[in-house]
Amino acid sequence: MPKHHIIIFIVGLLLFIPSLWADFMLDDFYYLGAIEGRFPEHNTDRSLFTFFINDEEATRVIARQGGYPWWIDERVRGETFRPLSDLLIRADHSFHGKTAFGYHLHSLAWWAATLLACGLIFRRALPGVIGTLAFLLFAVDEIHVMPVAWIANRNALVAVAPMLFGLWTWIRWCEDGWRAGRFLAPLGIVIGMAGSELGLAVLAYFIAYAFLSMPATGIRSRLVRLAPMVILGAAYAVVYLLLGYDSSGSGVYRDPLEDPAGFLGAVVTGIPTLLASGIAGFSADFWFAAPSLRSSQVVVGCVAILGLLGMLRSCWLQLDESIRRGLRWLLIGSALSLIPVAAVFPSDRMLLIPGIGLTAALATVLGQAYRSWRTRRRWLLIGVGGFLAIVHLVLAPILTIGIQTLLIKSSRQSLELAASPAVADAGGKETILIFAPDHVVSLYLPLMIDHLEGPAPRSWRPLSIAPHDHWLRRTGPRTLELEVAEGGVMLRSVFEELYRDPENQLAPGTVIDRGLLRAEILAANDRGPIRVAFHFDRDVSDPMLYFLVWQEAELRVADLPAVGEGVFLRRTLGPGGF
Repeated sequence: MPKHHIIIFIVGLLLFIPSLWADFMLDDFYYLGAIEGRFPEHNTDRSLFTFFINDEEATRVIARQGGYPWWIDERVRGETFRPLSDLLIRADHSFHGKTAFGYHLHSLAWWAATLLACGLIFRRALPGVIGTLAFLLFAVDEIHVMPVAWIANRNALVAVAPMLFGLWTWIRWCEDGWRAGRFLAPLGIVIGMAGSELGLAVLAYFIAYAFLSMPATGIRSRLVRLAPMVILGAAYAVVYLLLGYDSSGSGVYRDPLEDPAGFLGAVVTGIPTLLASGIAGFSADFWFAAPSLRSSQVVVGCVAILGLLGMLRSCWLQLDESIRRGLRWLLIGSALSLIPVAAVFPSDRMLLIPGIGLTAALATVLGQAYRSWRTRRRWLLIGVGGFLAIVHLVLAPILTIGIQTLLIKSSRQSLELAASPAVADAGGKETILIFAPDHVVSLYLPLMIDHLEGPAPRSWRPLSIAPHDHWLRRTGPRTLELEVAEGGVMLRSVFEELYRDPENQLAPGTVIDRGLLRAEILAANDRGPIRVAFHFDRDVSDPMLYFLVWQEAELRVADLPAVGEGVFLRRTLGPGGF
């Protein structure tokens, strides 16, 4: 590897060093508890990545016990086949227990491997300055913070790193006759697929290279060399299905086989949203942090796609043939890889694989813009290049550090919240969270309490996590009503849709029995419920019922209104930052 690539590799590592000081976050607590045997009903011996079990009756029982939110659809499924990532987390737990530093150091090693593999591919596919610039853009991109800093998302790196090494060795075999690549490429695919199903998206680059860049004569020769890679990918998919792994019934994932129309809709909106982030820096994470911006994200994404393609077309003939050859397969590979990742709700972390080809395109435009600036010609290209330079070379590394700093702060604040007096007093009681600002408080706090070995509540039941102000009314000794204010709606934020597909909304008159309480939908519009009554099996003043509410950035014991009266609950940001 040349000297400038080594420097970029070191910079890419140093930028992510702060991740070592983050604590556990979100799903991390679930995996730790599962390893320690605290969730036997989830059958995590089969896979740590079991979020919803394939059993309607068992799901219903867990929901009645308060283990799932009241609105969960009992048909929801969420179990993935990631045996290597599963094994690695269990190994971390054996060595490091409940100390996060060792887990993060392990994740940083996978990031180093991913960086190294990308550097080798860029050097091979894009010789010269453009390949170096593409590697720099990839190394400093803030979209990689979550796969590196969030232990639960490490599986993405475990899938990508070995498959990229496999791709590099395969290209060497095809172009240089390096025989070892013939065997190392399939090995990389096997290891990567064992890391995560995300490895299927990396196969897009194999396919694109085979048809657009492979130095082979005739379609038959290309297919013969590509066949083992495609067969391995297909074999993984078959094993996945035969073993009963499934993700369906949730609004955050669209299965192309079970819901082709929903999957197509997710692709149409998801790809522009992802590219608005990857090209223009308009973070895809706003999809769940600020749902009102979704239309803007799609529009910005479409404009960014057209703009980038237009700039590439304008400078295409000025590029060396070797660069054009590399760009062809990297761009098509990136485009194809966007299709499977778009099945999940848009998030910056989903750009890890498509970003490989995308940074090649950005580097090309930046390189040509710099040449135009030196000759003072083609001012539109210079302007676009200047914008991209600010977004990807100035703001990106700043955001990489800033986001890690926020994650460190948020992870620590969340654990402090789990140890707060209001939470400690919930020990042994049926705890009802009237209104929570985000998923950290509403869904993950019980796991943090468990992790800290604090006094565990008997159950933890959020009534609403809709991102709106609410009215709380007490209509009887045993009944509370929640209504979203100012045109809001329930069950349409990402973490509400995680448990119920918005296409399977609850109509007025629907009653859901969850043991301690029955939720009755009183009013709804075409998007979802707006007013819900909660009928408890006892008077709400019962001392074993413990009501909490999030107000002014903290959890407080709720002051319930008298029968016939109501109170207004204003939404404030939670520890998740939204």
